[in-house]
Amino acid sequence: MKRKIKIDEENYQRIIIVSDIHAHLEQLDKFLNEIDLQENELLVINGDFINRGADNLAVLHKVMQLDKKDNVIVLAGNHEAFILEFLTNKSFIKKIFKLFKKQKYPTVLGDMYQELKDLYTDLPQKAKPLVKLIKKHYKKEYNFLKKLPILVEGKEHIIVHAGYEKEYDLKNDKYAFLKNDDFAYLDKEHDKMIIVGHAPVCNIRKSANNYPLYQAKNNVYAIDGALGVLETGELNVLIISPRNNNFAYDIMQINNFKKAILNKNVNVACDLDNQYLHLALAEGEEVLVVKTEDGQALIKYKHQFYWVTSDALLIEKG
Repeated sequence: MKRKIKIDEENYQRIIIVSDIHAHLEQLDKFLNEIDLQENELLVINGDFINRGADNLAVLHKVMQLDKKDNVIVLAGNHEAFILEFLTNKSFIKKIFKLFKKQKYPTVLGDMYQELKDLYTDLPQKAKPLVKLIKKHYKKEYNFLKKLPILVEGKEHIIVHAGYEKEYDLKNDKYAFLKNDDFAYLDKEHDKMIIVGHAPVCNIRKSANNYPLYQAKNNVYAIDGALGVLETGELNVLIISPRNNNFAYDIMQINNFKKAILNKNVNVACDLDNQYLHLALAEGEEVLVVKTEDGQALIKYKHQFYWVTSDALLIEKG
């Protein structure tokens, strides 16, 4: 397995980075249609494309197909590493049935198990033979997850799921790269821009706002949109375009929210870094609706999420 892949950013028209898809096929398909990847562009899937969502195997298989392209790089995240522990680590293997019974969200391993239950009437009831069967039946999937690299390094950027320091060792410090929960909050400055997922941007901001966040203090671009973590989660995309010995950075956000128009003036408020932000929205403003319940609607307006009364909205069809 090649743990690090080196690139020269100037060789590409665009470098498109997406992170934390978390088994959401609809958003992945929308994203692929939107970007319309060309041969002179590079797509980097920055880990955690499985677990949390309902489409584990479908997303895994689509990502495996994408990985066959010369201009697509798929990196490992902590969720891919977590699943591999249950297939390779003895202390995890013996807990595999506990995972199936107590998993807090859908996992690709749980979906594999359910699929095997439909295929085999005599499915093994002990952990070791069950894992052996999973690795045999899903050999291609298992081998794919095993060989995922950890980071992409360019002349000016490093793309990694959760964290990076020069002293980290790719062989021995895997989880420092893949599950570094505090990294995006640290003040240590980096020579190259570090592009990470893993920690939802809304948590870093301390606000209901998923928009990718560049922090000059540490030269870190955080892009996890909390898809699969929060009901307001979105699939975030960072697009790097080399221009005149410099780089332009563009953002794309993919969601399945519905468009709506405000049919009256409303006052809204949200918690922004422990302070309430009050805003007056005018009749005719376009918003996105996350959900409606009990006469209330959770809406998105210019990156921020608010609650309004449902009768203030005219929801567009389609």
